[in-house]
Amino acid sequence: MKFINRRKELKAIKEKLDGPGLDFYVIYGRRRIGKTTLSLASVKGKEFVYYLATEENTTAISDSSLKRSAENF
Repeated sequence: MKFINRRKELKAIKEKLDGPGLDFYVIYGRRRIGKTTLSLASVKGKEFVYYLATEENTTAISDSSLKRSAENF
């Protein structure tokens, strides 16, 4: 996908992801401006965990679910 005026953001995210250690990033902004597409493009070809928070996700993730995710990652 071609990004219009997003090359700088994509480069900045990729530089952070290629750095040492593990980090947690939150990308936020108003609706329908390409946050999901930008996020997924920045991790293309890498292993990643993607979590989309919605109003339906009101229950906490169980410890066993987190452990399974960590073991698979």
